[in-house]
Amino acid sequence: MKQTRPFVLLLISCVIVLLGVLWSALHNGHPGFPGRLLWITGGAGFLFFLVRTGDEIRFFILHLRSFSEPGLMLTLLLACGFLILGSIAVERSGLRWDLTRQKIYTLKPGSHEIVNEIQNKVEMIAFLKEGTSTWREAGELLGIYVASSRKIEMRRVDPDQDPATARKYGVGEVGLILLRSGDREERVTDLSEQALTAGLIRLISGKGRSILFSRGHEELSPSAVDPTGLSKLTRFLSDDGYQVGVTDLLDPAHFPDPPGVVVIAGPRHDLIPGEIRNLQEFLDRGGRAAIFLDPGVKTELSQPFLSSGIILGDGPIELTEATSKRLGLDEGQILADPTNDHPASSYLGTRALLVGARPVESSEPGRQISESSTLLRTLAGQGGEAPADPSYSVAVASAWQIHAPDDNLTRFRERPWARLIVVGDSDLLTNRYLERQGNRQVVMSFIHWLAEEDILLRSEAKQQQPVLLLDETIIRTLWLIMMILLPLAFLLLGITIWLRRRSVGRG
Repeated sequence: MKQTRPFVLLLISCVIVLLGVLWSALHNGHPGFPGRLLWITGGAGFLFFLVRTGDEIRFFILHLRSFSEPGLMLTLLLACGFLILGSIAVERSGLRWDLTRQKIYTLKPGSHEIVNEIQNKVEMIAFLKEGTSTWREAGELLGIYVASSRKIEMRRVDPDQDPATARKYGVGEVGLILLRSGDREERVTDLSEQALTAGLIRLISGKGRSILFSRGHEELSPSAVDPTGLSKLTRFLSDDGYQVGVTDLLDPAHFPDPPGVVVIAGPRHDLIPGEIRNLQEFLDRGGRAAIFLDPGVKTELSQPFLSSGIILGDGPIELTEATSKRLGLDEGQILADPTNDHPASSYLGTRALLVGARPVESSEPGRQISESSTLLRTLAGQGGEAPADPSYSVAVASAWQIHAPDDNLTRFRERPWARLIVVGDSDLLTNRYLERQGNRQVVMSFIHWLAEEDILLRSEAKQQQPVLLLDETIIRTLWLIMMILLPLAFLLLGITIWLRRRSVGRG
């Protein structure tokens, strides 16, 4: 019996270490005290085994060439050693396997760029209700960030079970994610990669770009919560790190510094000449503007657009009754597809739903070193009164950019680009329609392009349904089979073979 004790000790140590790895896996990579205790106990047992069998191991190493093959004890020793080291290495490295075609368990390229720029330690603290689906989703999403950078740590806190921690950070609501780095912190209320990455951007770089909505012409209000208001859009912009406010087009001092953006959302009255002049001068300084004009509104803004290569039609675009019925659309509604020839629309994989839109065509601009592009076009067969032409479509959104004017053309590349987007409808901005079809992604992509937030722009790409969808339960089951059950099965097989040989030897 004495000869079997070291062997039993080795098996027990391996099982204890595997239990430690299992505990860590069930707690999203955070072993805590129980997991560390299992690792330390198993490691201590393994070291004690090495001490007890040191003479045998030393004898085998010195006489290695005289053995045709290693004995059972040494074979199991090497196998268990590699098993323990491999399990610990996999656990410590945060290695993950994303088997979905669309890589839904992997950070998007834009998020990876931000994570790679992190220089100091960042802590993500999610204040959620334990046991809910949101608790599990937060653990998975935050775990992806942790696995992508050694400088990111995460933990989840239930304010009901740990009110002291909630009071410490001044958190009084469930559903908040606190990002901390040194003495700086940012708060995120939307559990999504988009919102978390935007929070990291604010945490790293500080104050975000300014998005200022014009007022004085019965525009849509960024603070209104009714169906025609823009409170949802304001919240989404704030979640992405933008500083949202209002501006007066009559006062040039109220315009934001580039690349801040001025938004003119559905004015019911025309701008006066002084406002149009200030807007043109703002663009000439490299400013950015997004203008959403509904059909039926007469405006003098079409004059500056002519030199920019944007032609504003009167509208509205009307569909035949048969086309509307075939598409399941209400009266006045149209669907528009993003084009693939412009950064503001090429990342989109979703359509926009517009109501009573007017045409916004792009043409050759009349200014040097500038370009204009179509961003949205109605679906083929829409936009015309002649349904016999199935390929007919109309542009409803266009973009334009140009270097700020300068007498010395060789300096154009050193000066900022002025950027302008014109959309022939403002309904897609409203609380009623913003989350219909792909309106949210479309609007946010336009804003990101204007503000030069390229990382956020790329992260707006709509995720397609994966071919292989693995939820948290399936992933953990596969992990347990590969890392726990299979190794234990090999250990039991080794024990069985050893017992049979031992019984045969005695017989």
